[in-house]
Amino acid sequence: MSTVALNAGFHYYRAELDAGVAGDPEQAHARRGAHWTFDAPAFVACVRSLKGAGGGQAAGGSARSGDGAEPHDDDEEAAVAVPSFAHGVGDPVPGDIRVAARHRVLLVEGNYLLLGEALTQLHFRSRLPHASELYHSVHDVSLGRAR
Repeated sequence: MSTVALNAGFHYYRAELDAGVAGDPEQAHARRGAHWTFDAPAFVACVRSLKGAGGGQAAGGSARSGDGAEPHDDDEEAAVAVPSFAHGVGDPVPGDIRVAARHRVLLVEGNYLLLGEALTQLHFRSRLPHASELYHSVHDVSLGRAR
């Protein structure tokens, strides 16, 4: 069995941007989605937690303080809760994705997981030892903008 965890759950909350965690609040809101508007250390911590919990073979990375990487009881087994993102609300949804020990493959998706300079700056490089395999998907820029 497999499941998917999304890097989007690690956007800073709008309230965090208002408080200046990503620098100038006006600029952070205007550029939301840029690599520096994500909580990279929380993302890395979550991937470490997932890999350490044996909930799959991490192919990419997370834990928002208080809303990710804590075990939760599932009907059948303990699971690690990972945040998702609600576009209608504009903020992450804590614990929305559950990764259980039965998930043998975990695909972690995100625009900035392999980003050059930002990889080092945002500590994403530290999650590479936890990845079993890495894949880079290339698409037409106009398709990406349309989405």
